[in-house]
Amino acid sequence: MQYYRLDQNVENYVSLIWDDSQTNGSYEEDFIIQLGLRKGQPLENNYITQNFLILGCEDKNDVDNTKFSLPMPDFSTSTAPFYLISMNVYTLLSDIFSISGEIFPVNINGKSDLYYGFYPTLILDNVVDLEKSDINEWGFIQRKHVLISSQIKDYHIFCVKESFKLYISQFVKESLIEMKAEAIVFIDVELV
Repeated sequence: MQYYRLDQNVENYVSLIWDDSQTNGSYEEDFIIQLGLRKGQPLENNYITQNFLILGCEDKNDVDNTKFSLPMPDFSTSTAPFYLISMNVYTLLSDIFSISGEIFPVNINGKSDLYYGFYPTLILDNVVDLEKSDINEWGFIQRKHVLISSQIKDYHIFCVKESFKLYISQFVKESLIEMKAEAIVFIDVELV
């Protein structure tokens, strides 16, 4: 089975960012940083609906993004390890997303029916070929992602211990292409 790393086309679509006005600038209150420190441990009942903004949309009351010239993405990576997925993507792949992580409601510019938040809890270990991948001094994958195919099994959506990036199977890629999902970039992953 072939796998891909998901990314977002940020040149032709808006970016969705976490609204950090929900904190007092505190590291301990930063939702995205705290998720990164959890390393895939489930949130379970410890989730409070988070607010996100359309980057570049000056009017926070413009919930339909009518004053910004770029279209909305179906998938947003700018808040990894908390990914924003459109209702269309969620509807198509909800069974696979629910096996691979937790799904949460979110607000985008105050509107709650546009996206879901996806927090991956399926974090695979011993899957990255550390010799062939480009690993930085903190142990995270940089540019070259090489995975050991025999360690992946039949997972369709997952993360690896060495990266907050989301990986998908050929099946998920084909499903997203068939539904004409927007702003998704599929990056080939080398398998050994």
